[in-house]
Amino acid sequence: LLSTHAANTGAELPSVAILIAQAYPDWVAHRRAGTDARYQLACGAGAMMSTDESLAQCDWLSVASLGGAGSQSRVFLACQLNMEELERVSPEQFTVQDHLAWDDRRERVIAERHKRFGSLVVHTQTKTDVSSNDKAVALIAGIRHRGLLCLPWTDDCYEWQARVTLMGSLPEHLSRLSWPRVDNQALTQTLENWLLVWLDGKSSLKSLGQLDLYAILNSMLDYSQQQELDRLLPRKLTVPSGSSLRIRYSDTELPVLSVKLQEMLGCDVNPSVANGHVTLKIELLSPARRPVQITTDLANFWTNSYPAVKKELAGRYPKHDWPDNPLQTEPTAYAKRRKK
Repeated sequence: LLSTHAANTGAELPSVAILIAQAYPDWVAHRRAGTDARYQLACGAGAMMSTDESLAQCDWLSVASLGGAGSQSRVFLACQLNMEELERVSPEQFTVQDHLAWDDRRERVIAERHKRFGSLVVHTQTKTDVSSNDKAVALIAGIRHRGLLCLPWTDDCYEWQARVTLMGSLPEHLSRLSWPRVDNQALTQTLENWLLVWLDGKSSLKSLGQLDLYAILNSMLDYSQQQELDRLLPRKLTVPSGSSLRIRYSDTELPVLSVKLQEMLGCDVNPSVANGHVTLKIELLSPARRPVQITTDLANFWTNSYPAVKKELAGRYPKHDWPDNPLQTEPTAYAKRRKK
């Protein structure tokens, strides 16, 4: 019948490979990248053959016989297949599908139009008519896959995260405002809520470096929350010497203030934040800004630890004050006390 039809219409007789592909469309096979003769079948399964087979280097095959056990079937009988010929003969078996997704290997969002035969991609064409919002949604998926560290975190960002987390644990009478969860798990789960709007025009891992992540995180708080955060958990504190120094909230359970020892002379009570509810750890530094001791009890330090510290450091830093009565001495930020 095929021969008669071909003679009457002048049509070309389909090749054996085409007939096999029509008979077993799920077994049309595409060679995977690499040196091994491994194939993906249109049905989604895998198959392989020996590398010394004559067809082992063919990109497309029509498979007539499969067998074997295990995770991959073995190709026993096949023909080299021309996909253009198959599309001419059986166009109804091909579909076109738009594909917008995060590509982890290329570290970017890809927008493509795929011509497919079953699960196999036959042809790929880049799409340019994709909205910025759709790209941003796909980029969110990439960020979630990579983890929050692919964003441009700075020390300010980590400090903000620690301060807001601490605010959420303070007693209700200190702040009656509600505070969002901003731990890594919560931020990852809510990326669409706080980050999506800032991703307009961005589609790659590299482009994320342009984000002002601190400003983005801080925008999660309204004006009242921002004011309350700065009031109760300030970023800086003025020490007895008059210096304004940064507090580190993200290092340990209690916030830490690093300050040169001479700037805390005369002070026997640890500074605090949150209206006195949170005591600061004081990291006392040498004149070279090397840690000398960390304490939550300055009075105990001056009484019990200071004499040994003075003995060790006075000879090393003779230009600095090492008074015998530290609690009766005015603090200074300078090597030699300024004359009044």
